[in-house]
Amino acid sequence: MWAGDAAPAELAGQAEKTCAELSGEGAVPYLVPFGGSNALGARGYREAGEEILAQQPDVRHVVAALGSGGTMAGLVAALGTERVLGIDVGALSDPGSVAAAFTSELTGSTVAAGLRV
Repeated sequence: MWAGDAAPAELAGQAEKTCAELSGEGAVPYLVPFGGSNALGARGYREAGEEILAQQPDVRHVVAALGSGGTMAGLVAALGTERVLGIDVGALSDPGSVAAAFTSELTGSTVAAGLRV
């Protein structure tokens, strides 16, 4: 459903309002989070990371855009923190913490956010 010309800060509220309206009409909407990123959405990137390992077991590094956190989380869940380098594209104020939280949820273990230079 199109939200119109809402400002980025208004989009989450508009999406929640629309879901509430649809629920009131008997529908069962699913609100896809910003960037499509949550632990559930990151599972696809975990599978992509597993496929990378199957095809290239000695892969040393994978570089990915770090926007809303889902891609990074899934790749880290599959490849580990030492192999994945995320490049912050400015979508969130603290994307590393978001990606770490998604990764922790995916793996069932605590993954700390951090920057390496």
